[in-house]
Amino acid sequence: MSKEQILQTILNSIGDSVWVLTTLYKQNKGVGKEQLRGLVNERYGAKHEGKILITSRHILDRYLSRLEGAGLVDVSEHGRARHYHLSELGHELINFRKNIFIERKKPYGK
Repeated sequence: MSKEQILQTILNSIGDSVWVLTTLYKQNKGVGKEQLRGLVNERYGAKHEGKILITSRHILDRYLSRLEGAGLVDVSEHGRARHYHLSELGHELINFRKNIFIERKKPYGK
């Protein structure tokens, strides 16, 4: 498998968790769990007529554990608080995703 195929497979398998990744990318710093939930729902709601993506702490925990397990998110602990931020692989996946959108916008033949 090529690097692009691996990244595409990961992107396909994380589903709506990509909203967490893109939010962490936009923040460009570690974010606490509850703050992350609010930021993701705010961004998601802006694109989907005010709908909420993360309706419970349980759903947030599932998204985060999936992303941690895939190595896309790193966690740092500050006292009892945990802060989430993109790993190097997470950055790579976001950049790959951005390139996909750029390629789709190019006119045919270029």
